Amino acid sequence: MFFADPAAAVREALRVVLKGGDVAFAVWGPKEANPFFSTITDVIDRFVEIPQIEAPISFDQFWQLRTEMSETLREKMTRLTPAQLPTVKQAVADVARRYFASGTISFPAEAIIVSGRKPGI
Repeated sequence: MFFADPAAAVREALRVVLKGGDVAFAVWGPKEANPFFSTITDVIDRFVEIPQIEAPISFDQFWQLRTEMSETLREKMTRLTPAQLPTVKQAVADVARRYFASGTISFPAEAIIVSGRKPGI
């Protein structure tokens, strides 16, 4: 889900896997398309402390970071007209304002890391 070119990433994974080896990927779509996962957690999150991503960066630095790191976001932005871009950026700033205080970004965050080991033969 973080590959700029998913087909190339899969080709590379298949290139390096050993003969007889397996490769598996699972990627969920956007939260809005998966209420199965968010319906309960959205409510619970209102009652419990959520881990935070905190960094001493401004909104403009955050905007640059996010727009540079996401191929999907960059592709969507190409569909905006030059006149729309400042309006969209301001709308994002308005929504994100609650996550910025005193030059520090503080977003709720959660990451899940899964690993596995191929047994020796």
